[in-house]
Amino acid sequence: MGNYQEYCLKIKGSKVIDPELLTALLKNEPAIVRAKGYIYTGNEWRLFNYTLTGFSIVSSHQRTDNEFVFIYNTAEMHDIQLFKFRIEAL
Repeated sequence: MGNYQEYCLKIKGSKVIDPELLTALLKNEPAIVRAKGYIYTGNEWRLFNYTLTGFSIVSSHQRTDNEFVFIYNTAEMHDIQLFKFRIEAL
């Protein structure tokens, strides 16, 4: 995968994640070049896909946890941990 780094995050339970806040957070994180996963929006589970050129979100089957995969161009572990805290605070 070249110089890219993959980081996975799972938030146990059905914590509500606002897709608009998630999109804004991803757009403001220049080291992330791609992200995908499942989020609970309060009334349904959704599959999201973020790239540098756009964001899509579609209905998904029932899940038990919010799950994320982030692809970083370059990042230090403390930057990844800080972003994790920002996601958990949404």
